[in-house]
Amino acid sequence: MKHKIFTLFVFGCILTRVVAADNSFNEGDFTFTILSETTVSIKGNNVNLSGELIIPSRVEHDGKSYEVVKIVSSAFSEYNKITSVYIPASINAIGGQCFYECTKLTKIEFAPLCSITTTNNQPFYGCINLTTIYLPSQLSIFYSSAFEGCK
Repeated sequence: MKHKIFTLFVFGCILTRVVAADNSFNEGDFTFTILSETTVSIKGNNVNLSGELIIPSRVEHDGKSYEVVKIVSSAFSEYNKITSVYIPASINAIGGQCFYECTKLTKIEFAPLCSITTTNNQPFYGCINLTTIYLPSQLSIFYSSAFEGCK
């Protein structure tokens, strides 16, 4: 009996690991993590991204279309070649320090219909050259520390 339980435990751990590994996929310079049948989160996978960063609102994978709804914590932290960021209306959550110390970042533009309901700790902390921010009127929650360490 102990042997069967141990075998089931090991099989369950292996199965869990396989499912977790299939939960994320890479597309270009981004890694997406599946959150639901129709939504994903995003983070960068190429620290050498430069110039304008446009966060996609949708991504296709294995014949399915997903809406990009979240930028995860530290997603683009210390990506020092990014100069501007465009955040689409599909994004409703921004993780902590997602653009932490992106020192060349000068402009952030949120889509006009963007309705972010969640921001975590200091998403734009240390973006020392940030001078232009276009915020949407529907912005629900943005903590005062969101732009700490910026000009």
